[in-house]
Amino acid sequence: MKKLLILAVTMFTAMSCCQQKTADQESAQCQKECTQKAGECKKAANCEKGEGCCPDKANCPKEGCTGDPATCPQAANCPKKGECKKGECQKGDCKMGDCKKGDCPGKVTFVPENCPANPVNVTAYSDGLQHIGLPTAEVQKTIDFYQGLGFTLATRHDINGRDFAFMKLGNLLIEVIPNDKPTMRAGAVDHICLNVTKIEELYKKIKDAGYKMIDQNIVDIAFWEKGARYFFIEGPNKERIEFCEIVK
Repeated sequence: MKKLLILAVTMFTAMSCCQQKTADQESAQCQKECTQKAGECKKAANCEKGEGCCPDKANCPKEGCTGDPATCPQAANCPKKGECKKGECQKGDCKMGDCKKGDCPGKVTFVPENCPANPVNVTAYSDGLQHIGLPTAEVQKTIDFYQGLGFTLATRHDINGRDFAFMKLGNLLIEVIPNDKPTMRAGAVDHICLNVTKIEELYKKIKDAGYKMIDQNIVDIAFWEKGARYFFIEGPNKERIEFCEIVK
């Protein structure tokens, strides 16, 4: 009976050496016993990569795998390619692989908060589209392109060291906006602009209604013959909408 008791204590000690994170793990005896029970050590709940006395460390999964193969040796514990850390699918958000459309279930596709309960009908202030804004890193080459399509250069101004231009075709105006890093993809228009009158009255109504204001005041700009005044809001699709009155 005494021999059986000693054997049981010895087996329990060997198992403890595999699973406990104590100074005892550093002992040669513990390492030897752990090596003898490698199969059990690999299954130990607290056996982590590079820690403990597990002799086959490469097979020990690490809890809290970040997706980095270096910290997650078992493929079953690694995130699938394209899974993202954040809600929005953007460059740098993914744990592994490239972030592609549809990979982010939490991606924001509409902002209902930007739709006020009491919308403002602007038909009393606007006769329609004034211009659309197009960002480009090559202002002159963009002007040349649209002139080739039949547009004419309506006006061009240096605003705070930046070269802006307006291209005109019939009743359509394109604002060529200097931008060192344009989006360079479909849907890259910067904004749409509505031609308006009585801008101060309209601004107050828009702001009081609860629209998301990009500009907290009406902005005066030295454009056109006598200048212009404008302000921006953000729509529910993150679109930028400008209201602009050309001074007469």
